Amino acid sequence: MTERDSARFDVFGDPLPGGALSRCGTHRLWHPPEGDDGVPPEVSAACFSPDARRLVTAAGRTARVWDLEDGRELAVLSGHRSQVNAVLYLSATRIVTAGDDRTVRLWDADSGAELWQWRLECQGFSRLALSSDGRTLLVGLCDPSGFAVLDVATWTLRQWIRPEGSEGYTSSLSFSPDGSQVLLLERFGESLRICVFEAATWSLQWASEVVATEFPFVWAAFSADGQRVRRPGYVTGWRPGLYEYDARTGALLDIAPHRFEGRWVPLPDGTEVRIVMGRLVISRAGEPERWVNDLLPASSTDKAEPVVAPGGRWATLARGSAAVVLLDLHSRKVRPERAHRGSVRRLTFSRDGAKLLSHSWDGTLRTWACGSGRQLECVTPDWWRRSIDRIHLGGGRALEVESHYGAGHLTRDLLAGTEVNIKLKRGRSTLWSDDLAVVADLADHRVEGELTVHVHDTRTGARLRRMPIAVNRDVVQALSRTGRLLVTQEECRQQEPCRTELRVWNLARRGPPFRVLTIWEGAQTSSFSTPEVGFSPDEAWLVYRDARDVAILVDLACPERRIRLDPGARVSSVAFSEDSKRVATGDRRGAVTVWNMEGQRLGVLEGHRACVGAVAFSADGDFLASGSDDTTALIWPRSAWEQQGR
Repeated sequence: MTERDSARFDVFGDPLPGGALSRCGTHRLWHPPEGDDGVPPEVSAACFSPDARRLVTAAGRTARVWDLEDGRELAVLSGHRSQVNAVLYLSATRIVTAGDDRTVRLWDADSGAELWQWRLECQGFSRLALSSDGRTLLVGLCDPSGFAVLDVATWTLRQWIRPEGSEGYTSSLSFSPDGSQVLLLERFGESLRICVFEAATWSLQWASEVVATEFPFVWAAFSADGQRVRRPGYVTGWRPGLYEYDARTGALLDIAPHRFEGRWVPLPDGTEVRIVMGRLVISRAGEPERWVNDLLPASSTDKAEPVVAPGGRWATLARGSAAVVLLDLHSRKVRPERAHRGSVRRLTFSRDGAKLLSHSWDGTLRTWACGSGRQLECVTPDWWRRSIDRIHLGGGRALEVESHYGAGHLTRDLLAGTEVNIKLKRGRSTLWSDDLAVVADLADHRVEGELTVHVHDTRTGARLRRMPIAVNRDVVQALSRTGRLLVTQEECRQQEPCRTELRVWNLARRGPPFRVLTIWEGAQTSSFSTPEVGFSPDEAWLVYRDARDVAILVDLACPERRIRLDPGARVSSVAFSEDSKRVATGDRRGAVTVWNMEGQRLGVLEGHRACVGAVAFSADGDFLASGSDDTTALIWPRSAWEQQGR
């Protein structure tokens, strides 16, 4: 392969889209959107193959088979008409799936071909469990709960098991380690019940009382020796604890305080795997705990269920984002390495244009070489600091903000290692310019209907401006780079159609807003993407997204002049070039469009497989970066859009 040919592939060996310079990250171990909204589905179930070489995961209506060593997609299991809730390897070559479309389906694990389908008039299937001899398949039911017993050899229904008083849905379903018992956890509303059956006769051995619980992580499982059944709950007050029952009689044996989160998975060798404070913890009696604390997405740990492969090398999270979180427990690394495992939501180039900084829902901040897409550095803040609102990117900087009760915010540059203690009030909100040069703190004034705006330099902490402004229920939306201009938004829903006003304030002088822009039908807001209102670097233009998610350019010198930027799909992100002569929009279908200030399209850049949540120009305007829900960022050279405009 020549050097020219190799440039058309990313560092993982996958083809680059036409015109792109590089890809930062990978689509491997990721589920693409299934509809036109550009939103990828979340992983709902996972299972490893018996030889621990492959993984099948379900998200939305589709299941996908992955190679564990490199994360390549091997097969797509497509055919369900609604969400797939359970996946299971019956053998190295057979996979079974079950979902809300009331079907259980058998697939060829190599080709993805559907081999058999069983349909039942019920509300859907939630869980699957296979006996240790591989002859009996249990299918958990929804509304009411219970399970069906299938003979795997003949694919015939042996028996329906619905305990008296069953309702809700089957939340957990599993055989005991020796295969002699079956555990069923019923969940209905904020209540649960545990039922244990004799596997030989399917007779009910015991059932717990219906327990009301507000515990967020509901599960039940046999202990590794099969002698006990465990479930989480609160011990006293809000202290989490572990309830243990005798597996044969159901007698409550112990209620012990215990600090843990998520599902607790016991392994045959006595090892236990669980999730604690965003970390996957591996523990065994008498041995120190081991944990994997890198790259567990903060957004998925509230749903995560760890699934461990035979042999104990691999683990994955069965629920969470569209990206599959695959952990190598031997090396304590997340696969694929050097790649985001969540949506990319913020971007900025270094001032020299050689590097790209990206921040993702997985909580990590990464630095990439623009020319190759190779990862140069990864910063993983502590789990409780991974909120998307704690880290801000702009102007080649990455600032982490630590709030304190009372006055004062500590601002830390994660790349330079410098700190600035900016004295901010406890106000309604804090607003940053797009290049992070200045920050505005809006504190409630003693006079009703007023806010006092304090503008600070983010490098020195010095206060640049202090100005009271007369507002009602306004929401602050944008701050210019000099800290001179501020936009607030007030929605008035007393009229039909709904009217929104954007008020532009000049903080260099006292008085009312110098521009009031009336927008009928409202303006959309979203605190988790590129701001829906923003100033151009030269402060001559304002951009906002209207109710239909179309970008509108406003000439501040002549506000009646409004230019509509409609790429044909809902706009999800907007950015100006540094010279204020171009605008880039990202949309929900995964495309990026570059416009001039007259509203003419200069080029359309296609290559993402999901919504584009962030776009950014380099300082010299030679490159454009786009970040997407597909967990990657693409870097485009100027030639990618200029050639289309010729």
